[in-house]
Amino acid sequence: MERRIHILTRAQLLVLMVFTLAGQFSISITHICGFLGGGLWLAKARLTRSRVRLHWPLWMPFAAFSLASILAVLTALDPLRSFEHLKRLFEMVIFFWVLNTLADPDLRNSLQAVIDKFRRTRPAQLFKTTRGADASVSPRNFFIGLILFAASLSALTGLTQVLQDGLSIHHRISGTFSIYMTFAGILMQTALVAAAYLLFRNKKNAWVWGALVLMLLALALTLTRQAWLGFGSG
Repeated sequence: MERRIHILTRAQLLVLMVFTLAGQFSISITHICGFLGGGLWLAKARLTRSRVRLHWPLWMPFAAFSLASILAVLTALDPLRSFEHLKRLFEMVIFFWVLNTLADPDLRNSLQAVIDKFRRTRPAQLFKTTRGADASVSPRNFFIGLILFAASLSALTGLTQVLQDGLSIHHRISGTFSIYMTFAGILMQTALVAAAYLLFRNKKNAWVWGALVLMLLALALTLTRQAWLGFGSG
């Protein structure tokens, strides 16, 4: 049983890392990782139900929203056609999967082992929580770094489109996404993560400043006012 738990923990960690990276490039891969990770989490929760306490914050709003959605489908003019949209309710599992995975002591230990292997590399050094020989990287900062790294690459992809194809109201940059609005929305969220890190964690982190500049430049070139307003209000 312990071996199966160890395998599930490592699989969860791998899927979570791919999920974090793919979120900046592909919605389809992100969804696949989300559902796969949710399944792994539920499988592990079943094996360890006697020793692991699960966290279910916001379950009441989620339950109320799900009930309202089901009632809306049942009372729709065409329930069968509306029924297919209920599959999006399963995306709530992703929220609880990520939350409980990061709170899992086994996964945190596995993640820390991975972090320790790369602790002396440049990317890891940028997200140290303490200084000195015994400095370590927290799981939270590790995933912040992973998100910002992927977002920087995504922003660079969008900027290269300007160099290749130019920019106009009829041809806006979209990165690896099919439409510029999705690209702008992703950039808006990750730029807010970078801005929050600089405001509340480390204002002198040059790497995060560089990532933020790249994201804001790409966001500006999407010519998407809603995303601009979203970042400004955030």
